[in-house]
Amino acid sequence: MALQYQSRPEPMNATPHHSKVKASVTFSDPFFIAGDAVTGKMELESRADQGLGLGIIMVELVAIEELTSRDHSATSTFLQTRRLFQGPGLPPSNAVLPNPIAGEPPLPAHHYRARRGLTTFLFRLPLPPSSPSSVDFGNGLARIRYEIRASVSVAWKGQNRLVTDRYPIDVLQRYPGNGAAREEEGESYVDLWPAPESLVIGEGGKIWAQARVLGGILVAGESACIELQVKNHSSKKTTGLHLTLSRHLHLPSPANNTSKRLPPPLQISDALESVSFRGPEYIAHPGTEGIAQLAFDVPYTARTVSAHPRDGGDTVEDREKLVVVKGKTPALFEVRGVVAVRIVMPLGRWDLCLTFLV
Repeated sequence: MALQYQSRPEPMNATPHHSKVKASVTFSDPFFIAGDAVTGKMELESRADQGLGLGIIMVELVAIEELTSRDHSATSTFLQTRRLFQGPGLPPSNAVLPNPIAGEPPLPAHHYRARRGLTTFLFRLPLPPSSPSSVDFGNGLARIRYEIRASVSVAWKGQNRLVTDRYPIDVLQRYPGNGAAREEEGESYVDLWPAPESLVIGEGGKIWAQARVLGGILVAGESACIELQVKNHSSKKTTGLHLTLSRHLHLPSPANNTSKRLPPPLQISDALESVSFRGPEYIAHPGTEGIAQLAFDVPYTARTVSAHPRDGGDTVEDREKLVVVKGKTPALFEVRGVVAVRIVMPLGRWDLCLTFLV
């Protein structure tokens, strides 16, 4: 199955290198949170002036969702924000001379003679509050990536080139519990997180166990704790506990599929953390009740992505000539986080397992 969501192709005259012009980008932070803005500066270096013309100067924030496998392949650009510093309808920037020099050959339309040296442009590009995290599942099998593209239109010796360079950025999903929770267009961001708890009954109803995440959420790169409550009214004692944290890739069902026979879903998972808990404090003897707290570290790469449509932002037109692609794009995939707590039983008995989404 191939889904036709393609990103915009680059112009044929685009090139990352030019002998007379160099564009570079520096960011204000190592990562950015959804709902905030990507901020930084673009530096444009002109190594000539006479005969060198500069046209469009801009930076773009692009968000791309990619799915690559043997049976499923798709690419979707769901966010594209552009900040123009110079171009058609805009006055000349500080990187060029505002007026042509007498006696010099004319430059192409919307191009100005370059100033030799370095020019700095500050930018601020907003991220929608519901933007998903940057994620890489299965070594590139499913990815969401954000990048800043710096572009400069260059006219030199009768040739027009678009000098471009790309810089990846790290975006973190916003948790609504930090005060940013609010409803927009009838949606509540709180609905993006399921209740992280589970209940299991075993041994014919004689063993009851319930697990929940303390704090209500797992944060990548930080420590977490699962509270496990066990009531053992059987004649067998448990021998230990085992916890695993994994991610599972899910593909949404096609909305226009009317067939009752759907193809088997793609089922791929990767294990992120596995911890065994041994000792008397993790054993439930017959006729006893107890609570255990299972602490573990969540890897920084343990990021999940919901199946909600990707928000492309709203159209904005202001003095800064900020343009944002409007609308929502269907998600290509979902990455779910799963915690499994296994209560180890004696030999000859089935272990009890509590599984829940996080």
